[in-house]
Amino acid sequence: MTPELTSTRLLRLEEVADRLAVSLPTIRRLVKEGQLRTVRVGRQLRVRPGDLDQFILQNEARSTDQVNRAKGDQA
Repeated sequence: MTPELTSTRLLRLEEVADRLAVSLPTIRRLVKEGQLRTVRVGRQLRVRPGDLDQFILQNEARSTDQVNRAKGDQA
């Protein structure tokens, strides 16, 4: 196993919801829609911190594009 995979503490869905300041059902929806990657540990789902970072970066880019498009529509 590579050290990156085993040395990182996986996040519970509740922790992810707290970090993003959204509800647990919102996180479950993102997982179900495939927008947020998870790892199954037994019957529990966990999120790698790197996957959460990637999700944030991808959505930050989308948000910036949406803002820029909205500004262009107003001009």
